[in-house]
Amino acid sequence: MLGVEAEAPELDQRTAFWIEAFNLLCRARQPSMGGILPISPVTMLDMAERLEWPCEPRECVEVISALDDAYMEMHGSKD
Repeated sequence: MLGVEAEAPELDQRTAFWIEAFNLLCRARQPSMGGILPISPVTMLDMAERLEWPCEPRECVEVISALDDAYMEMHGSKD
């Protein structure tokens, strides 16, 4: 980026899990003609249950929603 090479920070195992989960859930995002739509909590919980993620439902929704909010803000799709 901007001609500067930087090493990615090391992620602990739990952080890496959530980043991977978020990336997977981004594939299930509903298409939109005007901006990025948020990932549905139902989709989050369904994926967590089907893949037997090591988390409680509330934690899943809170963490993925926070990641999704930041993602949409970065891409100008959130007020």
